[in-house]
Amino acid sequence: MSEYLAWRIHVLGGHMTGRAAFARVYVNDDYIGTYVNVEQVDKVFLDKRLGDNDGWLWKFSGGVSDGLKTNEGTTDPYDSYFCFFKKNGCEPPSSAVLATELPQKLDIEQILKMGAANALIANTDSPIFKLNNYYYYDHDGGTREYFPWDLDTAMRDDYDFFLGLAGAGATTLFTDVLFSNWQDEYDDILTGWLAGPLAVDVISGEIDRAVAVAGDAMADDPVVGGGAASAGASLDAWWADRHAQVSQQVADH
Repeated sequence: MSEYLAWRIHVLGGHMTGRAAFARVYVNDDYIGTYVNVEQVDKVFLDKRLGDNDGWLWKFSGGVSDGLKTNEGTTDPYDSYFCFFKKNGCEPPSSAVLATELPQKLDIEQILKMGAANALIANTDSPIFKLNNYYYYDHDGGTREYFPWDLDTAMRDDYDFFLGLAGAGATTLFTDVLFSNWQDEYDDILTGWLAGPLAVDVISGEIDRAVAVAGDAMADDPVVGGGAASAGASLDAWWADRHAQVSQQVADH
């Protein structure tokens, strides 16, 4: 329930992202459970979103499948510039240089929205908190695009939308690099979301819809068995608190 809702929040935030749906999964006619079927980031995805899939698609999720997913064996000519966006990478350019250069090389709005959605759902395994679970795509004639991935750790903790977990400060280059020039834009994105497409009643409606659509399948799940209504109620309560909490953080900011 929480992972499905996390993907819906990314979609409702209005940026390029995968979509998700509930699926009953059968093996040899045996029902093995209800799963979240997530749209893959691949050449089909890139062609639909960008009209281009000839570039270099990279995946980072901490697994053995990480790395270059298209044009394997060739050099991504755009990757060296972004050495400061890698773990243990180079020092980033100055704030003034970034302000001039980065918008020509990176889709700023897209990466801010990806980070903002992950922060809103309190995803502790994402680029806003640590450099993990994302794809990026470099291509001729366009800016680098970042896409979210693996949202299964969302809605378990609360952390500051601007500072990170337990107020300890963000430990990622996301904030170090992007907040040097675009923190107000990050704030503006969330301010608009909280009042509109991600208002608390909208999220509550998404939860109700998920329970209505997938409740029967979850009730029949041979492993979990039931739980849709109680899961929905728990998510409703979490979101009422989280929405108020982040609204206060934005007001304070």
